[in-house]
Amino acid sequence: MHAVEDLPRKEREETGEAGRDQAYTMEAMSALAGGIAHVFNNLLTAIGFETELALSRLPAEDPARKHLREIEKVGERAAEVARQLLAFSGSQVLHPGPCSSTTCSAR
Repeated sequence: MHAVEDLPRKEREETGEAGRDQAYTMEAMSALAGGIAHVFNNLLTAIGFETELALSRLPAEDPARKHLREIEKVGERAAEVARQLLAFSGSQVLHPGPCSSTTCSAR
């Protein structure tokens, strides 16, 4: 009878350990997602600055402007992915995403 009584206790202990392991795994995934989001956001900022600089140097009628505007749109979509990663990680979302020299200084 003693062995039968110990089985539920052992199962509870194993379940507790599994729960802790899962919590540690989720915490590690959260930290990883937050780190990736911050690095990704830094890259987007650099892309945004370079795109803005290129646009400022091109004449209004230059056909390359269309491609640079497309890069801006993709940057905005990528910023949304960064926001989602930050939300998953539990990090505070300030204002991730590409920005111009005038809007980043205001952030």
